[in-house]
Amino acid sequence: MSIRHVALPVPRQKCYTHSSWFALNPRRCVILSNSPRVCQLTPDEGRALCGHYQLPPPLRVQPVSKTWTHVNFGLYFNPAAGIGDLMLRRVVCEPGWDTLHREFSALSLAQKAALPIVDRYQILPDGLISGRAALSRLLPGQPVTTFKDHPGFLPLCEQVGRAMGILADQKQPHFGSSPSGASLLPTAPTWKKEWMRWANQWLLWARKTGELVPGRTALEAMLRDRVDALDEVSDFTLVHGDLHSGNFLATEEGEQLTLSGLIDWDRAMAGDHLVDWSIIIPAPSEALAAIVRGYGPDRVRAFLEPGPLARLEAYYLTHTLARIGVVTSDLFRVDGGNIAAFALTLAAKHVEDALEPGTVRRRLEEALGGRGQRTEPVTPLPPMLYRRGLSTLISGPPLRVEQARDLLLALSAGALAERTDGDLSTGYVRLGHGVLDTLGAQTIRFNEADVITLDELKVWVFEAIMARPEPGLSLAISLL
Repeated sequence: MSIRHVALPVPRQKCYTHSSWFALNPRRCVILSNSPRVCQLTPDEGRALCGHYQLPPPLRVQPVSKTWTHVNFGLYFNPAAGIGDLMLRRVVCEPGWDTLHREFSALSLAQKAALPIVDRYQILPDGLISGRAALSRLLPGQPVTTFKDHPGFLPLCEQVGRAMGILADQKQPHFGSSPSGASLLPTAPTWKKEWMRWANQWLLWARKTGELVPGRTALEAMLRDRVDALDEVSDFTLVHGDLHSGNFLATEEGEQLTLSGLIDWDRAMAGDHLVDWSIIIPAPSEALAAIVRGYGPDRVRAFLEPGPLARLEAYYLTHTLARIGVVTSDLFRVDGGNIAAFALTLAAKHVEDALEPGTVRRRLEEALGGRGQRTEPVTPLPPMLYRRGLSTLISGPPLRVEQARDLLLALSAGALAERTDGDLSTGYVRLGHGVLDTLGAQTIRFNEADVITLDELKVWVFEAIMARPEPGLSLAISLL
């Protein structure tokens, strides 16, 4: 099997989803997610793939995860074939950089590190299947937060800290984020400009949302006050760039948890090791304290010096702004409802924390002092935020086809919730109520049928438009 070797042998399976945050800023991204050729693996594509790599037919092929840039499929083979399970990673959104080559370059640079990463990674030749894709080993495990109530969770977090320490020790001769074989090359003359090139993309994205999450303008001012500290960086390491909990996988054996995967390297770069810590800072305090123990308290204590602290705060503020852009870019995707409500609430909580003076120092000092406490679950914001978001969406057409579909599905859920005692916590029902509140529930008539057909739904939407003309909804109905 001619897949290029990249790094250490260990497993992979990712069963985590960020929800369907595929609809990004159209000025930066090419949206591919609605194409069946991208979101599925057809029988013809499967035959072409297996024929090219001389693989036997897999026992089954199934989606295992998706992010806003990729959808991942597991290819499961007969154990007797001695191949192991593979993952096909298909690009569903071109976010403005080459995600597959960037991932390949980063994994190549990490090949000598004792990290649980895929041992083989091959970018498929153009034309083999529709779109762009890569083939790699499938790592086993679940995201570490799956085990948050497991007795071995805190020791697992210490393993995460040790893995972060190993990653920070992978020294690089220069900074850079442009993939080139087994290296990452600069795209700007200085590290500060290299970082701000990416930060400005997130800033533009966050600004597009207005003040749906209050505090954006203040965060930008705080970032400007700290960005000059990036001029002092002279030592560069391999940076993962997206070290949230879903990208660490773990396996369970009795009461023993083992870190089994560090995945999704498509935002990796050569740069300041504190970038990865800026994503870890919002972790639940008890978990953060365990990560600090694994990384090394003395190493973390050095972050509290004025220069490193200002840099860490700059990266932390950037990622907080990025979170605003991600979760408010399109609240009305297919599995919007409950997931989007939680994400939006979490973004608002992170903004609130970031605006509080000294948040990064306080969190690190608490972690170093071992004073971490379990964090209570975040409760989603009330449907009022949906109405605000929906009003923005309706008043700012044109709507894409997938947005029109989502509005209709939301109306359907709201209609079902009105006629039945539906579970108000489910995504479509919650989202549907937001739509109904905005349109005015009295404009929609319900029949007594148990099933709502698309034709019925079209009629109801048409009646709603007639009762209260909305340009966005008018366009939505015309796109069906």
